[in-house]
Amino acid sequence: MVEVVKDRPWSELAVAMAAFSPDIFHFIGHGRNGSLDTFDVDEENMRSRCLISPAKLAHTLQSGSPRLRGVFLSGCQTAHWAPHLIPHDGWFLGTTRDIDDDSIAFLSDSFYEFLCDRREPRGAFDEAMERTAAGGFGELPSATMWMEELDHDEFLHNVFSRQAFRITTRHESSFGDFDDALRGVDSSVRFGRIALRETLGAARFVRCSGELDPSLVRGIRQRLAVVQADLRQLRSSFPRLVTDPGYWTRVPAADTDFLNHLGERIDRSRDFLLRFVNSHLPDDKQLPLIGAG
Repeated sequence: MVEVVKDRPWSELAVAMAAFSPDIFHFIGHGRNGSLDTFDVDEENMRSRCLISPAKLAHTLQSGSPRLRGVFLSGCQTAHWAPHLIPHDGWFLGTTRDIDDDSIAFLSDSFYEFLCDRREPRGAFDEAMERTAAGGFGELPSATMWMEELDHDEFLHNVFSRQAFRITTRHESSFGDFDDALRGVDSSVRFGRIALRETLGAARFVRCSGELDPSLVRGIRQRLAVVQADLRQLRSSFPRLVTDPGYWTRVPAADTDFLNHLGERIDRSRDFLLRFVNSHLPDDKQLPLIGAG
């Protein structure tokens, strides 16, 4: 059974879900940097556009349906916070970049067709991606699936498919979060697991099903240390950016070239790391570069 909820303010969604108690939540709309672009009503009962943060989404889903086993967010850039939105013993589907509406709609239809045909979620997703690749859409949608346990390639790909390796340094919204994310990547490859900040169930970690090769871990951590050192220099040279990322556009003209140089250096060191990771991933799991050149 499917229930479609549309043209309802976000604040009413949890109540609508509680009445239906779905086991899959599918959002069709727009996303931006991990948040959902939708609308709510203000104190005067007027519609207003709003961005629903991943933390707010997690709260809505937790209160909306205890039976939830799947979350599919088919807007652009919805997977940046992905691991923290996996239902317990379930799955999450989202996108890491901008997407074409037709290709993601085709992927969605195919995924549910295979899922209803009693495929396991991972198998249904893989088959849907294969069908979409043959569908003549050009570039595949940047869809990614998260579960509480991932195989080696999925784990490694997903660790680097998040915000800290998606956008150029000058477009970062929080340099404190950026630093935290880099330390989180280091911990993930060292221990083969990703700690969850928000959970839709009992699981506290996403785990790699097999041990990562020690030489691969060393190579990643060595290159990651360079990124962290570059970020430390930027933060120490321009400490105001830590509390005011928008300062990038207001920095004195005399400092602009140096700031841009530091930002581009971080982008280059991240791309150097991504190329190394890509050399250990199959073709269908290749990570896009930030584009520093």
